[in-house]
Amino acid sequence: MKKTILAIGAHADDCIFGVGATLLKAVARGYEAHCLSLTRNVSDSRVEALTALCRGYRIAFQCLDYASQALAIDLESKTTVAKAVADIEPEIVFLIWPRDLHVDHQVAGELGMIPLRQGHRLHPKPFRIPRKILYYDMGPAHSI
Repeated sequence: MKKTILAIGAHADDCIFGVGATLLKAVARGYEAHCLSLTRNVSDSRVEALTALCRGYRIAFQCLDYASQALAIDLESKTTVAKAVADIEPEIVFLIWPRDLHVDHQVAGELGMIPLRQGHRLHPKPFRIPRKILYYDMGPAHSI
């Protein structure tokens, strides 16, 4: 089984600020590391810069096309996130803490958990439920 770690955040910078050091340690220990942003809240040039930055540290970076403040939990978003998770096949997932003051973080935390636990019902490809799912927090200014 390949060792793969995935961090899911609402915004392009959430995974980097929230669990960046953890991802770097995982890469150093032989894990394949991925960041998945559920919204595209920054310009294309910023996404390209973040992708290049992460690639330099051997971390894959991907943004889904949802707009900030428009992220919703519906069948389409659950299916889209399930497909992204199924393509990565993570063993360990860090998911943004849903009890947060930022609405996008709340939705991302709740939305992310659905495909992580029920992905096999949302995606036709064989779906492996991650061995560990852990929450990360964006810090004192965000936490409830």
